Amino acid sequence: MKQILFVDDEPLILDGLRNRFRRRRREWDMSFAASGDEALQMLREAPVDVVVTDMRMPGMDGASLLQHVRDLHPNTVRVVLSGYTEREVVLRAISVAHQALSKPCPPQVLEAVIDRALKLRGVISDWDLSERIGRTSRLPPAPRVYGELTRKLEQPRTTARDIAHIVERDVAMSAKVLQLVNSSFFAPRVEIASVESAVTRLGFDLVKNLVLMLEVFDKSGMNSGERDLVEDLQEHALLTARIAWRIIDDRREPAEAFAAALLHDVGKLIIDPEDPTKTGHERTGACLLGIWGLPDRIVEAAAFHHMPKEGAQEGIGVLCAVHVADALAYELSGAEDHEHVKVDLEYLESVGASDRLDSWKAAADECYEKMKAES
Repeated sequence: MKQILFVDDEPLILDGLRNRFRRRRREWDMSFAASGDEALQMLREAPVDVVVTDMRMPGMDGASLLQHVRDLHPNTVRVVLSGYTEREVVLRAISVAHQALSKPCPPQVLEAVIDRALKLRGVISDWDLSERIGRTSRLPPAPRVYGELTRKLEQPRTTARDIAHIVERDVAMSAKVLQLVNSSFFAPRVEIASVESAVTRLGFDLVKNLVLMLEVFDKSGMNSGERDLVEDLQEHALLTARIAWRIIDDRREPAEAFAAALLHDVGKLIIDPEDPTKTGHERTGACLLGIWGLPDRIVEAAAFHHMPKEGAQEGIGVLCAVHVADALAYELSGAEDHEHVKVDLEYLESVGASDRLDSWKAAADECYEKMKAES
């Protein structure tokens, strides 16, 4: 049975949650706390699977509570609710929460968020790895890209397209920007999968603060090898994204294909490639992106880009584009492990795309040559 802890200083809200979710009591063992201090005491006695907390409470607020939760029980999924939309409040909440929801939150939305988080959390069976994911609310940006974005934001005539062009080159920034814009703080009518649309909706000031918040690595402590690993990941992600944009069949989905390709290897930022682990980067990245609330097709592309037949998407959609683009990008870069990343020809035949591979390879060649010319 899953352990769920609800925290709010308003008794009527807690009573409403008790009544609403009473029918889930055979699946959820629910606890209720009227303050951050009370919740923390309960958590010191035993961990829970999910914490759902109000943001503004007397004494310890929701952000402070979730920071303690992250330190005590990194495996716990952290969800914050708030009726406030001030930017500093949003930034504090998103820095420690996997998902941020606005109040009043429809009960069915909260229920769906909890169910999805529990399902994705269950994908990761390795305890040490799941703790690492739990501690990861921020991912490391490439130092070079961070500096470039900061300088661009200081220029008075910078456009959303200018910012998106830089953000799209960095896996960590793209993931966090998309996480924030898809939170209900910004009440998107539809899922936002385009970085440019996200930048436009969030505004430059919030993006700048978000980027500053992302600086979690001490640059002075990074050796040249670590910097090189991050840069290599960025380069592969960008090439994969450009190829996916070109080959996606449904022209309504190029921005989503680009974002999914950009983030498909995000799990590699968490897993140490030198450490043996029971779970690969694919499921790790998918779990993290899913808990963050990114669109399902982006999550699925991260989970199955090496095994597309296991995914649920049909046709030449986002998953197909990311799978093919990833393999072609590896082949073009001549990476040492590119022999292990191949296009699944049986899968292409199953989606009716076996006759498209040659044209896709030509498009990939063009993308690769353009990237070389830009560097």
